[in-house]
Amino acid sequence: MEKMIEENGRALDRLSAEIKTLAKNVIECMQDQDEPDEIQQLLHSREKAAWKEELEKVSQALKEAEEKLEDLQEEVAFLERERDSLLEQEREQATLPEAELAGAEAAWNREKEICAVQGRSEQVYRGKLREELKKLEQPREDEKEQLRQMEAKRSQMLGAREELSACRELSRLEEG
Repeated sequence: MEKMIEENGRALDRLSAEIKTLAKNVIECMQDQDEPDEIQQLLHSREKAAWKEELEKVSQALKEAEEKLEDLQEEVAFLERERDSLLEQEREQATLPEAELAGAEAAWNREKEICAVQGRSEQVYRGKLREELKKLEQPREDEKEQLRQMEAKRSQMLGAREELSACRELSRLEEG
């Protein structure tokens, strides 16, 4: 679980670095380019690649979790078969002395406790997985907001550029 947390942390660090690079590139593009469509295409392709990478990481984490869950389910099925076997043995041993019966009952109780512990472990694991997914989702939301803010700033800059151009044109016409 710690390894998965570390991997998720590294993935978030890489994603953050990519977003910073993207922001830098957007600013450079806005300074160097007059075509808003090119900026849009650059933003869209980089954002799409970052989301695709993040989706693949989350999918991989979910796949691993499903595999672990499947292993736990197989183990639970095995323990249920063992329990059923012990119950059958218990029925057969009804004629045995009480000491032997008590031993079989203790074994059955141990198996029952193991099943209960596994059930609780599975619930804890699912809860931690949900927490990790939430932790992964929050930085993405923050990054989306940053991108929205950058887009708004870009739009303002383009509007200001157009307004300045219009003022210059008007001034030129008034002088001419």
